[in-house]
Amino acid sequence: MLEKFSSPEHFSQADKLTKNDSLEMLKRDLPLESNSDWEVKPLPKVQELPPLLAVEGKCLPTSGEWIGEKGNSIWKPESTVKPDPENGKGGNPDDLTWQEIQEKHKIDGVEFKDGYPDFSSISAGEVKVEPFTENRNLNFAQADEKLAEKWNDEKKDGKEWTARDIKEFRQSERYTWHECEDCQTMQLVPKEIHNNTPHSGGISEIKKQQVGA
Repeated sequence: MLEKFSSPEHFSQADKLTKNDSLEMLKRDLPLESNSDWEVKPLPKVQELPPLLAVEGKCLPTSGEWIGEKGNSIWKPESTVKPDPENGKGGNPDDLTWQEIQEKHKIDGVEFKDGYPDFSSISAGEVKVEPFTENRNLNFAQADEKLAEKWNDEKKDGKEWTARDIKEFRQSERYTWHECEDCQTMQLVPKEIHNNTPHSGGISEIKKQQVGA
């Protein structure tokens, strides 16, 4: 009989289960403790999206300017604008302008490649998860576990990392997991940049794959 588990620390047990069994168990149990930094809302189907997004399959910033081809160059947000002024997305708790955010993180815009953001230069950690699903709680829990293993291998900060440590780190340091468009890679990125940069990623990609299946 399969052993039931309900917390992220027990996720490694999923390796002993079939993919379908582990997915169903985690989907059922993970909502008891949210791992995602996002409010979970149903995503619209591709055919329900605005025409441009539905056709191109990508969400791109419309404000600011592009230093080159739109979606394939660096996007420079308007420096005097304060993104997320009410902090509704948790992306600007200090009420900073884009210029202040960029100076803080030592960037001069956000690079896009093939219509997707490349956050690798500001990522505090990068891992691959499998299976990748439309369930952010599941993706985040896997990424926390994988990064804990990676940082332990690297002996980061001379401590023993757990998945809960990673979760607490990203919450205290205001980081979130960016789900990349390859539906595998997860990047730990500052919320001030990630949450305020309009973009498509892994969740929209897997939704499109499901619609086309």
